Amino acid sequence: MREAEERILKVLLVRLDDMAGEVKLLGERVRQLESEVNELKSVKHRVSILEAMVSAQVNANYACDLRMHGLPYVEGEDLRTLYNTLCVALNLTPPPRIREIFRARRNGQSVIDPVT
Repeated sequence: MREAEERILKVLLVRLDDMAGEVKLLGERVRQLESEVNELKSVKHRVSILEAMVSAQVNANYACDLRMHGLPYVEGEDLRTLYNTLCVALNLTPPPRIREIFRARRNGQSVIDPVT
């Protein structure tokens, strides 16, 4: 009976050693993966910074909003089409890019001289 217990104990010790080796390998893999995750987080952060910089650069390529003074209102007109037509007539092709175009209301306190 003692011999059987010793054989079982030896088998169990071998299995425990194998399991300890596997746990050690898994620990190394976990550390490596954690390192890669941290590196990916850093890259993701740098990419988000670069995206913000690119977005700012794209927006910098546009002129500010365009205000048109002295143009009579016509029902159903498209100011962007009018702007493009004016640019073509003035040989500004392609027309400078703008974000928005709108009519400025007449205001007695305006510091901008309306074109009449």
